[in-house]
Amino acid sequence: MFKLFKKQQAKTNDMLTVLGVDDRVRGTVGEEYVHHEQQIIELITPITEAEAKTIIKGLPNNIYWMVGHILVENEYRLSNNNIDPQIETFAKYFKSGTSPDDFDEQIPPFDTLKSLLKDQTKRLLGGMCERKEIEKKHDEMEYAANHMTLHLGQMKTMYQLVAAS
Repeated sequence: MFKLFKKQQAKTNDMLTVLGVDDRVRGTVGEEYVHHEQQIIELITPITEAEAKTIIKGLPNNIYWMVGHILVENEYRLSNNNIDPQIETFAKYFKSGTSPDDFDEQIPPFDTLKSLLKDQTKRLLGGMCERKEIEKKHDEMEYAANHMTLHLGQMKTMYQLVAAS
């Protein structure tokens, strides 16, 4: 168990270094945020558009919606009102209270969502570091990290069910 934890911690440390925010984020809730975001990226990387858009009978949404939802919620919670224009254009599909029933032909490809998620953490955490807001945004970052964990578990289960069918 401890080897697994050390391996996960090493991945988080590597990701912090790649993001260029390691000295300022290390030891804060931002480190937890990066760890959960990295877990989501690892999970969704092999998932195809068709798999992501599959809705399992009895469930209100799918992996595609959850990735978009995480992007939108983190953007609005952590961006300091400097919303990425691309994320802003499709926020209407992924805000709380929406579902895949709200989708139309304007939704972005799943690969776009994946790419935006990879870039979002560097942009958001880097901005918070530059503005010296890491501690000030502690509660929002903690909420975002916990929110990602909730959806990570749901996406893992959905992916197992989709892959098995």
